[in-house]
Amino acid sequence: MPSKLNKERALTTKQFLFAQGIIEGLNQTESARKAGYGGKNPSESYLGYIGNETIRNNKVKSLIDENKAKIAEKAEITREGQIKKLQEVEELSKAEKKYSEVIAAIKEENSLCGLIVKKTEDVTEPVKKQVSELEKQIYAEAANRINLLKARGKAG
Repeated sequence: MPSKLNKERALTTKQFLFAQGIIEGLNQTESARKAGYGGKNPSESYLGYIGNETIRNNKVKSLIDENKAKIAEKAEITREGQIKKLQEVEELSKAEKKYSEVIAAIKEENSLCGLIVKKTEDVTEPVKKQVSELEKQIYAEAANRINLLKARGKAG
């Protein structure tokens, strides 16, 4: 049942049980069912809707976020595990001479290992040049107007 942690967060019992379900590896619909949303015989669509709404609650989200390591461990999803699976795909694909799949697996492994750097274009220099040119034009226009005003003042 709800713990001291639940009382500190001011979650309802259902919200707390929902978050526990997510942390245990249940999906949103199953967690909503476990929490007791919808009474004795709720529809799947209602539970899915409630699950989607409940997971957006900041307090529920906070509790779940604090326990993400537990969630990943429960689901056995780690970078190392994913790399191992990709290596298995790579080996099977090599054996079956499906080289495009080998290449795709290698690319994904490299991405998971942080070896792929997406190129970004540095546009600061061209923008700086444009700004500089605009500043020159503005100063020139201002100087012209000042000179015109001075000329009018002398003539008047």
